[in-house]
Amino acid sequence: MLRIKTILEGPHIIPVKTWVAVVTMLSLMAAACGGDDDLAVARGRQLEFVATAPQVAESVIFTDGLGRTRVLRPRASNRQLAVVDIIVVNRSTTVVSLLLNEAAIELGDRRSDRLEAIDPFIADVPEGEVDERGAIVLEENPLWGEVDVNRGFQISGWFVFDVPKGLILGTIWWNQADTVSLDFIEY
Repeated sequence: MLRIKTILEGPHIIPVKTWVAVVTMLSLMAAACGGDDDLAVARGRQLEFVATAPQVAESVIFTDGLGRTRVLRPRASNRQLAVVDIIVVNRSTTVVSLLLNEAAIELGDRRSDRLEAIDPFIADVPEGEVDERGAIVLEENPLWGEVDVNRGFQISGWFVFDVPKGLILGTIWWNQADTVSLDFIEY
């Protein structure tokens, strides 16, 4: 009688790190192959990126590190705010130092405009109640400032962009340590 060995029998036990790496790579490949149209995935020479498609709103509300509620608004009535969540993973380099500011990331359309992120800490700190209607309320902290990402670690957070209404928000350009583009639409 023929007996088939399972993967856990005998000396062929696969380390947990290997399983985690395989599952992570498969999920990144599935996302890159169109498994989820709301995600864009790219790999640079040092870093890997996973970003959500931009969400637009008339305002963005978040709580800063001091517990203050802050409200971001577009600078004109013909503009809106776009929020992008992003994960930056360092799998290979000992330490990657990043300066996350206006120039670190851009959002726009490959055929026209590229717009830099805005500093979330220029946001108003209102005195009274905050109207959340039509707003994106963010629970995580923004990605902003200087940060070191060690090998095997990741950072995640969001960036806000002040964009003209009607602009196609199809691509993110990352400009720190690696230069990559992440597309949400096919050009």
